[in-house]
Amino acid sequence: MRVVKGGVLIIYQGVLFVLLFPALFCLWLHPRGRRRLRERLGGWDLPEASYLWVHGASAGELKGLLPVIPALRERYPGSKILLTSLSVTGIERFGDHGDEARLLPFDLWPCLWRALPRDVELFVFGETELWPLLLGLLQGRGVPCVLLNGRIEPGSWRWYSKFSALFSPVVSNLKLAAVTSSQTEDHLLHLGLSRERTVVTGNMKYDTAPSYEPTSERKRMRERLIGELPERKIITLGSVHPGEERFWIEGLSEELHRGEVLLVIVPRHLEKLHYFSRALQEAELSCQMWSRFSEDEGCRVLLVDSFGELERFFAPADLVFIGGTLVSVGGHNPFEAAPYRVPIAVGSCVSQIRGEVRQLEAHGACVRVSSVEDIRQLVTEVLAGSEEVSSCAERLFQLWNAQRGTTEGVVERLAEISRVEER
Repeated sequence: MRVVKGGVLIIYQGVLFVLLFPALFCLWLHPRGRRRLRERLGGWDLPEASYLWVHGASAGELKGLLPVIPALRERYPGSKILLTSLSVTGIERFGDHGDEARLLPFDLWPCLWRALPRDVELFVFGETELWPLLLGLLQGRGVPCVLLNGRIEPGSWRWYSKFSALFSPVVSNLKLAAVTSSQTEDHLLHLGLSRERTVVTGNMKYDTAPSYEPTSERKRMRERLIGELPERKIITLGSVHPGEERFWIEGLSEELHRGEVLLVIVPRHLEKLHYFSRALQEAELSCQMWSRFSEDEGCRVLLVDSFGELERFFAPADLVFIGGTLVSVGGHNPFEAAPYRVPIAVGSCVSQIRGEVRQLEAHGACVRVSSVEDIRQLVTEVLAGSEEVSSCAERLFQLWNAQRGTTEGVVERLAEISRVEER
């Protein structure tokens, strides 16, 4: 078994220790960062048990791993599911899919020493969360480590290749890497993983069932939101970040004041509600909070102030904007709206979803917007019932549906690992 050389690991740990205190200070200043901070330092206090550990860095990555959990429970009936994430949102939204849920500690020896359970049957992690010390410690104990939904973006690859002395040993010791593209497979092979332990499977996130039955939820929510005005359009800004709303407020100003459009703003983070409320006030647009919504008040803008309801507002929409793409966040999952057969608009800042957007554009399954003028043109088409915009929704749905079914193949490969481990 290859291991990270002592000198490299000492330097890595030293750099993280230097960064630890500024990181803690920044987390403490942030309302969301303060939540469950003790867990980031290793304060897990887990009950004694045998664990199947499933880790996804973000809420989206954790959600993409959920389809494999029933198979893990069936294969290891005596073990508990431990879910971890770097994201408070991920733990709070999906933690009930496991028996225990915690924030992942910093990749430092004291933090991991406090946190790691004694008995881990399997460690499954999503996308490409290569934490050298964590993986090294688990592999040193003989824990099979498996990468699912693996992908390495160009920006990440530059770091992994530059510091290959740190990452190659833990990559080469992976039991399996189920990746989403041949490019990621090539990157992992370059880092030392053997070809027989890699497989291009696609992404299990497409196998995640929608939170609501699309047809019935669309009917119910449209009746509640716009009642007797079926010609009125609903535009949902999903997982939106500060700064993105101004494009839409300006682009929709006339339609909002005439009542032709109901604008639904679903912030990515609830602590930004005051920001969005203030921005709407400055634009002289009254808004209602979803928790106090009343159909009788002639709502122009609806601000969603409850957690985990994004898909509920995809269902009735005539257009969905994928947040994080008009500011330098890089974008969120554009396929999340696909089951609801709604056209989506995507901005120009797509560094985190570049592959998905390239695929969507190749199939004509999204509309790109980068300016207020783009939005005005798009809204005009939506109000006119443009067939081209409407057909984007069906192409998005078909593209999403065609990529489903990855989980079955992944489960078969996991079963092969289990049999090898038993022998």
